[in-house]
Amino acid sequence: MPGMAFAPTEFSPMVDELIAGYRQLIARAHARNVRIIGGTLPPFEFYYTEVKGKLRQHVNEWIRSGEFDSVFDLDALSRDPDHPARFFPVFYSGDHLHPGDVGNKIIAEAIDTDMLF
Repeated sequence: MPGMAFAPTEFSPMVDELIAGYRQLIARAHARNVRIIGGTLPPFEFYYTEVKGKLRQHVNEWIRSGEFDSVFDLDALSRDPDHPARFFPVFYSGDHLHPGDVGNKIIAEAIDTDMLF
C-alpha cells in the first residue's frame, strides 16, 4: 500500500496506470489463448483515503466493463451494504484487508466454475 508503513515514500498508482497493466495482462493471456478473469478490488476501509477509495471504485467500474473474459465481483460479494467501504462482518479476518477463513469459504463457494472454461 503506497504511503503506508511498508512503502511510505511511494505514491498510489493512477487509474490509467492500473488499467494499462490489466490490459497488458489481458493481451498476454489472449496471445496464448488463455481466458482471463478479472476480480474486483474488495473494500479496505481501515487503509482508506479518499484518493484510494476513488481509485478502487474507478478500477472496479473498469474491471466490470467487459474487457476481461469474465469477472468475479469480490467487491459486491464482500462489502457491507450498510458501510460499502468495509468488509461485511462475516468476511473479516482481523487485518481490515484480507478475508478470514469464513470469508474465504464464502468466496470459494461463490465462484461460478463455468466462467473458468
